[in-house]
Amino acid sequence: MKPLNEAYITELMNKVSPADGEHARVIAIAVPTRAFRIVLVDEKETIFRVEQLVRQAGDKWVVLATCHDIIPWRSYHEALEFMVKANQKFLLEMRKIKVERNQLQRELDTTGKLINVK
Repeated sequence: MKPLNEAYITELMNKVSPADGEHARVIAIAVPTRAFRIVLVDEKETIFRVEQLVRQAGDKWVVLATCHDIIPWRSYHEALEFMVKANQKFLLEMRKIKVERNQLQRELDTTGKLINVK
């Protein structure tokens, strides 16, 4: 895994698969602690793919959803909504993990031992 610096982040956020063709380009990016993005896949501007960055085992974009409509840009709204919801879900999961860790830490601090460990 490469260290994150400004040049690498720019490259990583905008890199698309050669298999997508020459017209593929990144349209939107959402970044909490993990990146989500929308890629416009086709030259007709009808297919949008929502992806999430996975940093384990190299930096890879994992497809979460593909949105398509015959009218150009109509499915972008659906892709954007999906990306925003995925981003919100991720943030909620991270908050839940943080709360659980804080509860365990407080329990450890007050009793010196862990009780009710899941």
